[in-house]
Amino acid sequence: MCREAPHQTHFANWYRNANEFNAGDWKLLDRIAGLWSAAHPTEHGPLLLLAAQAEERDAYTTAIKHLSAARRLGAPVSEVDHARRRLTVRKALRHLKERNQKGAWADIAELAEIPGGKEGNSKVVRHALMWFAHRMAAQETVAAELKKELDRDAGSPLTSALLLESLHDRIRRSLIPTDLLRDAVGKGVPPDAVWNAVTSGIRISGEFGLGFFLPHLWKDLLVQHLSSPGITVDPDDLRVVGGLVIRSKFRNLLLVISHLGLASGRHAAWFLAMRAAGLSPWKFHGRSHTCWRLAVYELNRTNDVALRSVIHEVNAARHLPLPMDLMASLSWPVVGGSPAEVAQVARRESSIPINGIEAKDFKDGPYAVPFRCECERCRRAREERAEMESWRKSARGNAPGREPDAEGKGRVAHVAYGDYDPDDYEDDDYGDYDPGDYEDDDYEDDDYEDDDYDDRDSDGKGLVALPQDIMEELFQIVQRFLRPDGSMPDPAELWRLAPGPLRKVLDKLEASGIPSRPRMSSAPRPEDRVARAGRCDGDGGSHGESPPCSCWEPVRRAGRTPRSIGRRDPAGLCCRDPGTSGREGA
Repeated sequence: MCREAPHQTHFANWYRNANEFNAGDWKLLDRIAGLWSAAHPTEHGPLLLLAAQAEERDAYTTAIKHLSAARRLGAPVSEVDHARRRLTVRKALRHLKERNQKGAWADIAELAEIPGGKEGNSKVVRHALMWFAHRMAAQETVAAELKKELDRDAGSPLTSALLLESLHDRIRRSLIPTDLLRDAVGKGVPPDAVWNAVTSGIRISGEFGLGFFLPHLWKDLLVQHLSSPGITVDPDDLRVVGGLVIRSKFRNLLLVISHLGLASGRHAAWFLAMRAAGLSPWKFHGRSHTCWRLAVYELNRTNDVALRSVIHEVNAARHLPLPMDLMASLSWPVVGGSPAEVAQVARRESSIPINGIEAKDFKDGPYAVPFRCECERCRRAREERAEMESWRKSARGNAPGREPDAEGKGRVAHVAYGDYDPDDYEDDDYGDYDPGDYEDDDYEDDDYEDDDYDDRDSDGKGLVALPQDIMEELFQIVQRFLRPDGSMPDPAELWRLAPGPLRKVLDKLEASGIPSRPRMSSAPRPEDRVARAGRCDGDGGSHGESPPCSCWEPVRRAGRTPRSIGRRDPAGLCCRDPGTSGREGA
């Protein structure tokens, strides 16, 4: 179609579909953008797409070439110049990482020639790059003078130290030893100075798409500053720092930031998303899901690209399933909500007092919001839990040794299988237990056939009621290994996760007179296993250290090698009993 009717709309649709379904195939995207640019040589849009694709694969020189061509064709000057400054800084950092001083100085000179490269944040970053280049050349005197100028341009020595530490992470910390942050902090730093340094450093590094180094020990200082009574903070600064804290997963700091942001009344969707990431989804599921749901509702309503990336980080922090294509609006779930509900939840969350960094300050209290997810997976998990609880209650009343009372509940009538002593079921009863003997390969799915798990007993009367203590112990084992969504693991998976406790349950079943499953009861027990060295395993180890006869060749087990029944003579007879085979003679 593009060959017959090379309209820009056709190329745009082709590129959008390829980016949606073949996002990782940069060669296809470059080919489409190249054909688009060849068909419309006076348009700068395809060149900007080529530059963006080149930047994603770190081809900075190619990206700068496409940006320069797009600028000559009338692309927005401010946008192109900003992208050129960003790419030049990244290219200089790569040359510093490779210890290519000549290439780094060439990039620094190129950055100064780009419009806006000698003023504002570009000037600060250019001086930081020059400081690294002088340090790499062992020009300490020049670097010290440049550091003073950098402190003045950045606003404070603490801000410049944070910026240098952030850039230092990108060029490998082992290349240039530095203790600038420690020297700048000293013995004591006021919390407000830490906050100002962090906000300024994030803005400078964010303008060039660089990472930012936030010391872990500064979390408490920031919380202390933001928790002080009567503090007023710019919501834009809170939003910038909150985006970094989501990636660092400082829950306490994230809760304080979202609290102040929601109280300001601005950027409610942003701070609801941060509150969802700060609240634990397991302890505060109701509030966390409500905040996340309303943030996604605002995203679907406004289609804010920056908010989309924040919600992506929130999903990663809450361990929720992510849509594969974040740029497609249809990838996000359709959730309910309204602007009135957003304002109501924002007021409710901002009214919860948060006074410090103690765990008690972040409890739900009376503000918990009941939530009941109605997706198919959650409904199935609730049904399984209800079925298990019903099974446990029925087993408690119908277990052997119990009889129903007047209210229909089970009470102990007599002990049919003796007194229970926990000391009788210790791990020592199974001999020397070696976890290495129980590999996953020993429990293959092929060993557990469907026929071995028949839901009927020998009389065909259905399931057998379990005693109360066994049922409660089994319930505790299953509850320990519940999946995050509340569903139970498969029996084979549960057997691999807790073989020891399940074997104890089987022993109790056998002691109480209840037959266990055929395959599970015939599974090799720890006492049947033998050491990997020094013990005969021709017959499972029942003869100890010596074979029963000379024709019985000892076979040492290794890995999954099947057990041998012994070596027989050519006539198929055993030397101990000429009339029997090797196994029978033993």
